[in-house]
Amino acid sequence: MTLGAPFMTETQPKSAEPKLVAIERLLGSEPCFTVSGGSPRLRITDNYQYAPLNELKEGTRDALASVIQKTHAEGFLLPRDNSSFSIVPIHGPLRSVIERATAGISWDEAISSAPAADLKALLTHSVLGLQLSNRVVSGPAAHVLLTSKEANVIPDALTTDPISFAALEHASRLPLTGPTPITFRLYSYNSRPRFKSRLLQDVTDGVLRTVETDWKGVFKVREPSPDNPAWYLFDKVRPEGRQHSGGHNAKIYVSPTIADVPRCLSRLVEILPSLDFETWKIGRSSYGIARPDKICVYFNSLELAHSAAQVLVRELGDIEAQGVPFTQWIDPFGLISIGMDPPRPASVSRLAIPNSWRLWVARKMASAISLAKVSPDYPLPPEQAALWAMHLLGVNPQSWIVQDQNFWRN
Repeated sequence: MTLGAPFMTETQPKSAEPKLVAIERLLGSEPCFTVSGGSPRLRITDNYQYAPLNELKEGTRDALASVIQKTHAEGFLLPRDNSSFSIVPIHGPLRSVIERATAGISWDEAISSAPAADLKALLTHSVLGLQLSNRVVSGPAAHVLLTSKEANVIPDALTTDPISFAALEHASRLPLTGPTPITFRLYSYNSRPRFKSRLLQDVTDGVLRTVETDWKGVFKVREPSPDNPAWYLFDKVRPEGRQHSGGHNAKIYVSPTIADVPRCLSRLVEILPSLDFETWKIGRSSYGIARPDKICVYFNSLELAHSAAQVLVRELGDIEAQGVPFTQWIDPFGLISIGMDPPRPASVSRLAIPNSWRLWVARKMASAISLAKVSPDYPLPPEQAALWAMHLLGVNPQSWIVQDQNFWRN
């Protein structure tokens, strides 16, 4: 399970050579656990807390059972908040490093004993950090930095679709250096201006009338939910006894311009009942109608989503596209595109998405852009730092295709 890439800052002598260290050195004065026999105390980072298996709560242990079985994890690094991190199993090279460090071996020696490829993987996933002259950095962007310094070669430039690249250039030019505001700018890019316009208001009102009249009996319209107030939510009407299956995270984005929303919706009401989808949603307010990902249709697999996307491209081909950044475009203009959300916790409603595909991508790239902006050591411009971060995490930034079908599981 992978992590985000926010970086930490630490003042160091300017003569310090680049080397792998723990973020904030990991060895600190505040222990997370102590090994018996008077071994040194080991501190993970301010971002994580260490939890041995026998200290996990029963519910957490049950939720992680498959990961424990697959990785033979002896414990986990658990995020202290839910901003950009995921759970990291303690196994493989990380377990070896922790064992050696807690056995009295110096941290630098423990780190140097691990294979270089494993160290770079841990660096990419923000478990380790790279010591620069004036700070410690981590994540995919730090991996690029280390590799370029080792080989004295700047990585080749990567490409992406025009809207995504424009979003990255926009974020790179802004006088912002913090990952959080950059994340917001990337996520909201290509939204239309939300000032009060007659067109936007008329379209928003028209969506409300359509939901309350034309779709009765065609879709099961849900009541607005507290955890998802910004959307009209619909389930597919299925034969009695056939229930919706859970866990669907593959989705199609339908991105018409504001002016073409009415025409698009009139077509969708005819097309969607024939597709094997689970649920779908459309923005409830003028904000939702102005955003590029104003319509989302959810499926139980990427295969089903791709099959349905071909139908939508054929039937909606004359609809003008707005275009959703950081998604896999199925048509040349970005009207229909695909993404795959991170798995939702079982305790959260099916459409409450605290970390959607685009939000996850925006967070990762914002951290890389942030690092490239503030570090004089960084060899790439901010937009290339972001694209290389995606590449190292297993996402093809040219097509936004996830390279591994077990992407989230891994």
